[in-house]
Amino acid sequence: MKNQLKINSTLEEIGNELTCIEKISQDLFEKNNCIKNYIQSLQINNETFKMYYNSFKGKKIVLVGSGPTAKNHIQIPDAIYIGVNNACLLKQIQFDFLFCQDFYMSQELQDVIVNYRNEECIKFFGIIPDNRFAQCKVTPEAMHVRRGYKRYYDIGHPYYICELYENNTAYDISTEPLMADGIIFCAMQFALYGHPDCIYLVGCDCSKGFFYEAKQAFDNTYMIQLWQKIKDMKNELYPDVSVVSINPIGLKEMFEDIYIDY
Repeated sequence: MKNQLKINSTLEEIGNELTCIEKISQDLFEKNNCIKNYIQSLQINNETFKMYYNSFKGKKIVLVGSGPTAKNHIQIPDAIYIGVNNACLLKQIQFDFLFCQDFYMSQELQDVIVNYRNEECIKFFGIIPDNRFAQCKVTPEAMHVRRGYKRYYDIGHPYYICELYENNTAYDISTEPLMADGIIFCAMQFALYGHPDCIYLVGCDCSKGFFYEAKQAFDNTYMIQLWQKIKDMKNELYPDVSVVSINPIGLKEMFEDIYIDY
């Protein structure tokens, strides 16, 4: 009986040690992926973004999301327009820059993005790191996420985003991965990096749905907390840049608000 108890105790200890070894191995695997992500970010993001440092000084930026209020916007003269994903479907706006990273849309819509104003619009395509993409596959609200085809990154300009559990704002987007959990935040960090006088937010609605019909209407109310994170970063690094929300939904009083009756 004593021998049996001793054997059982030994087997339990071995099992605990194997569990511990498995956890250490998983932690090392995840850390190695993070290190790989930062190394690749250092090279790729530098090539993509370095030239834009302080390049928007003295200018105004309009950052356009795909929220319902975007459909009413009338283009502001002499402003630089940055859009995300399907914002390029807005016929009344001509974008100078376009960000895309979650390729959940149909192939037809992907082709619209890739071919949008080829000579006039600079496109940035986000690369989702391995750990983050693996987590998306098992997270119900993120299972729609897909990576872009390799040829997209050859056509446009690639950039890396943060790992899921290291979703920090970047002090310098030319050397660090960009904060994700919404591509609008990648575009916002880019706009700030160019150091304009003012950034207008259009269609950055923290609500549900888009300005166009879509099979998936995501609830973006969670983004309010992330906008607060962006605001804190802006106040610390770019206190002279004013941010103005046009007809805000969910972002009321986060920044300066203006209401336009189109």
